[in-house]
Amino acid sequence: MPTIDIEKTRQAWTNLKQILFIPRNESEYEQLVIMLDNLIDEIGENENHPLASLISSGLIPRRSRRTIEK
Repeated sequence: MPTIDIEKTRQAWTNLKQILFIPRNESEYEQLVIMLDNLIDEIGENENHPLASLISSGLIPRRSRRTIEK
């Protein structure tokens, strides 16, 4: 099992905690939905995109605004 570099993890988390979080209300949930929509726009069908695994990680809600409006 690889060891975790705590300092690198701390630095990464400092940058990511503003966009990766558990939503506590509808407004925060909508922020994550918008981020997912933006990721889908960026990644498209490219499974080799560096951020593709973020979509399937479960860290971002799967319901997107596009799905709601249809």
